Amino acid sequence: MRELRTRAPSADLRRPHRIEFHELIFVTSGSCTHVVDFEPMRCAPGSVLVLQPSQVEQFDVAAPWDGWLVLFRPEQLFAAARDKQAEPSLVEAVAELPARMALRQDDHPAFLSCVAQMHKDARTHLGTSELQALLSHQLCTLLVRLVLANRRRGSALGTDRSQVDRFRRFRQLVDRSFAQWHTLAPYADAIGCTERTLTRVAQAVAGTSAKAMVTNRIALEAKRLLAHTAAPVSSIGDQLGFEDASNFTKFFRRETGCTPLEFRSGYR
Repeated sequence: MRELRTRAPSADLRRPHRIEFHELIFVTSGSCTHVVDFEPMRCAPGSVLVLQPSQVEQFDVAAPWDGWLVLFRPEQLFAAARDKQAEPSLVEAVAELPARMALRQDDHPAFLSCVAQMHKDARTHLGTSELQALLSHQLCTLLVRLVLANRRRGSALGTDRSQVDRFRRFRQLVDRSFAQWHTLAPYADAIGCTERTLTRVAQAVAGTSAKAMVTNRIALEAKRLLAHTAAPVSSIGDQLGFEDASNFTKFFRRETGCTPLEFRSGYR
């Protein structure tokens, strides 16, 4: 992060920008409030932020903090691995990671050592193919450590694995179909369960209702498009499955407390 500050103007880092890659941020010193999808996330040494493609982020440039940033694309996960069958499972596991994690104190050395070694190796003069293979394997190791740390946390909370699996399928469907399916019925049909079951699973795993998850995902995408693009409000409403701009505006005001144009002006 210290090096990034010297290369990018503070105004650019502070401005909302939508990423098209995975990003890990390991806070090593100081504290900051990083904004992910318009939600402020307070971070201290040992905090890990896990950002997914299409999310919108804003850096805290006022606070004196430092840390490592790791950027990668899904196809880089197993660029050097032989077992291609393992790739989808790791990609899915990474997608399940929470946006913010607090590492246990005894996990810090292994994570920081892995990232520091990747940084050092990236500056060596190895041949391109050998270097990419090395970094790919190191990245996999780093991500598996994060996945295991997250599952250890889930086990400590007593989360039922079958519920987690069903919740994962529901969340994946929401991410793919939120613009077409605004009610729970099509999701329940696709998964093969009742709407009541979906609500119970969402409450147990995420602490919220299934309906709220669908609504929040629509509102989130609206915020992303309003903050990061110059598309007209009517066009954004159409992309999100609303028949006319007035219905979209009513929905957005109900969910956020302001109109789409008011929200956009606040992020310009």
